[in-house]
Amino acid sequence: MPLTIEGNNMPNHREKAASGFLHCAPMLEELAFKLYRSTSNRVYRPDASALLLYIGYDSLKAAAILRVIATYIPAYGEDCRKYLNSLFDKVEALLQQVTSETMIENNELSQLMKRLAEVERELGEKYESLLQTKTLQYLADEIGRCVHVDLNVLTAIFEALEGDKENHNTLLVSAAYCIESEHLETAIDNTPTVRYQNPDGWNRPILI
Repeated sequence: MPLTIEGNNMPNHREKAASGFLHCAPMLEELAFKLYRSTSNRVYRPDASALLLYIGYDSLKAAAILRVIATYIPAYGEDCRKYLNSLFDKVEALLQQVTSETMIENNELSQLMKRLAEVERELGEKYESLLQTKTLQYLADEIGRCVHVDLNVLTAIFEALEGDKENHNTLLVSAAYCIESEHLETAIDNTPTVRYQNPDGWNRPILI
């Protein structure tokens, strides 16, 4: 159960933002996992399906890690829509779009992957904000009120999570462009080719 405020120890803006993110991000990451898993189950390509599932389980891992850390950080009655409103909206909209379809065609999948990459990029920026020195020290101090914590280990955890998001973004963008490129090549290969015979006959008068 998250800690609550005692006395007049009111947080500053940075501390409150960090607390809000840590308490709300697990729900967002779990929602992202549902999105990735649902998408993985609806694509034709096994490589794309595996990639989506890989990223999805990374999201689930992040949710579990953040939930453990948030246990030791005071909660300030967080309104998760306030801290992560646009990201919740994006993930929920994508999940609704995906679950409304039976299967996802490759041309649609490439666009979806680009939108997922954007979500990962924005989440990565949120994790990066936790790596500010004062924010890390605040988190370490709060956790240290209950148990011993190594600031270097805490830093390494957030660096790893931020690195995961950066990696996800790169993988999704690369996969999207690969799928688009293959789709274009297939379209070109399937374009009907007209083979003209006896080109000299093109100049013959038209008989009516």
